[in-house]
Amino acid sequence: MPNAAQMLREDHRRIQRMFKQFEKLQDSAAKKALVDAVTVELTVHSMLEEEIFYPAVRRNGLDADLMDEAAEEHHVADVIMDELAKMSSTNDAFGAKFTVLMENVVHHIGEEESEMLPKAERIGAALMSELGTKMAARRDELIESNGQRTSAGPAERRSPGARASGKKTDRSRTVARSRK
Repeated sequence: MPNAAQMLREDHRRIQRMFKQFEKLQDSAAKKALVDAVTVELTVHSMLEEEIFYPAVRRNGLDADLMDEAAEEHHVADVIMDELAKMSSTNDAFGAKFTVLMENVVHHIGEEESEMLPKAERIGAALMSELGTKMAARRDELIESNGQRTSAGPAERRSPGARASGKKTDRSRTVARSRK
């Protein structure tokens, strides 16, 4: 069982591979299908970070500003993914909007891997292992309950204000949207 940091890095590699696939696609239907798949992957990844990883490492002294910035980067990705979900893949702005999402996510991955994950790993192997177990169970729960990688889409994610207050919103619509 990979520890939490390893799981997040594996997610990052999978998402980056999907980004490279998009750049090779010519067919608009194939692009839309890949964007939907990326949305599911990013949503699950963000849910695992926001529900399990970020709170745990924050409680163990990781830089609060770094955690807050990461949460805001998730919010920006959510907004872009929501807009993409409402767009036709034949829209002239579709590819450009997805490129902006890719650039933002690649930047976020870079910060997590160069700053956050190394700092989090210093908290200890035992905690990283425990978090990895919790994150794997949560991922399985999301897959089992919905037949895919997530229970909701970016529109139902927590807003920055809700993140700060700890309130969650309904995340029940993304899988249905990603199946369309």
